[in-house]
Amino acid sequence: MGDLTEMTVAAPAKINLSLDVRGRRPDGYHELDTVFQSLALHDTVILRPARTGIEVVCDSREIPCGPQNLAYRAAAVGQKIYGVDHGVHIILQKRIPVGAGMGGGSADAAAVLQALPTLWGLPALPEERLHALARELGADVPFCLLGGTARGRGIGDLLEPLPPLTGLEVLLVKPAVCLSTAEVYARLDPARIVHPEMGAIVEAICRRDLLTLGRLAGNVLEAPAREMAPEIEEIKAALRAAGAAVALMTGSGPTVFGLAEEPGWALRVAEGLHKPGWTVIATKT
Repeated sequence: MGDLTEMTVAAPAKINLSLDVRGRRPDGYHELDTVFQSLALHDTVILRPARTGIEVVCDSREIPCGPQNLAYRAAAVGQKIYGVDHGVHIILQKRIPVGAGMGGGSADAAAVLQALPTLWGLPALPEERLHALARELGADVPFCLLGGTARGRGIGDLLEPLPPLTGLEVLLVKPAVCLSTAEVYARLDPARIVHPEMGAIVEAICRRDLLTLGRLAGNVLEAPAREMAPEIEEIKAALRAAGAAVALMTGSGPTVFGLAEEPGWALRVAEGLHKPGWTVIATKT
């Protein structure tokens, strides 16, 4: 084992700047076409070596800390792939809202996958092998390893890096309800999907053209999510009225984000956007 006594890693949240579902695959996953964006908002993952075993502790009671936790599973994958019984104590300091469609668990898993070899004094895995392990853990984990701005196809794991869309103001609003990803997908009616123009959306992102992005961006999971959480549309309308160039639900919801370029916009708007049960977070890309 290595000489390190502790590693601290930031695990950034993600949003989907647009999200299309192109059909169901034979393996049960859905074929996606999306654009991922990392945020400054992040969990903090602290890793300490242990003689044996995996232990996860978390400052949120909403998070399971056993083998169902993605960070725990990432550590178990690390033990298996390296063929070692080295242990690790993982501390999760959660800042990404739980069940928000923002990839918090995936981000934590990616942080653990990246940090373990250094913590244990082992050679880093080849990039392709690391990507394959990330994919086994979850569809969002490969992007969480990459970060930045990227188009994701396949199940979201076939990634094409895009020019980084950094420094934009982001306001996140999560209503009190939590949505089941499986139920949102189950309610998706393929006959009623209006597919976003992903090629034009990517071009707008490359030009940093927020007005065009706001006009073209879409998330086909919004319609079924709104059936379960009507306040999603209320939040979108409030963000648009406050000057957001883009207002969209991320992932399978229920969090809605607004994007703007005006410095200080997110903090200013956040002050007047609180309602009972809403979680409101100002951050940046």
